[in-house]
Amino acid sequence: MSIIIMDRILKDSESWRQIKYFGGTKRFYILYDEILGRIPTFRKLTILKQLTRIPKKIENTTLKIFNLRNVLSHTFSFDYKNTRKILYDGVSIFDINNFKKYFDDSLEVKRFFIRSSKVLHT
Repeated sequence: MSIIIMDRILKDSESWRQIKYFGGTKRFYILYDEILGRIPTFRKLTILKQLTRIPKKIENTTLKIFNLRNVLSHTFSFDYKNTRKILYDGVSIFDINNFKKYFDDSLEVKRFFIRSSKVLHT
């Protein structure tokens, strides 16, 4: 998402168009690492929606993935006494079929953002 934001914001920059994406220009590294790298992912999605169109399905799937990530990283520990269920799309993420759904969804979202970033010329 950071690359897409940079591309949309810097689209009028001659040096950006010449060196896309990390051609050694310090100010581009600073924008990517020090500014965009510190913005929470939910906020990046909000910024990105202001700069470009994101299909509703991709947006919703991205939010589900971010929510799962937050549960796993902030509130869940692998404590066998913990009875809280870790859900993705309303079903336990540890259910093999739902994990496959999560995996497929995440591939779809990654493909969208990679294609939108124009980093790979496919």
